[in-house]
Amino acid sequence: MFRIDMSQESKCPYCESIFEDNDQLSKHIDKIHNNEDAIGTQGF
Repeated sequence: MFRIDMSQESKCPYCESIFEDNDQLSKHIDKIHNNEDAIGTQGF
């Protein structure tokens, strides 16, 4: 049986996407979710 260690993974609080580390998560949020906030489409 395989054991998955999720302690190194990070989950996006907006869309629940999984990333390998906090650096990738931060880049994702800056690129995707911060742009949505700027143009007023958050939540669509």
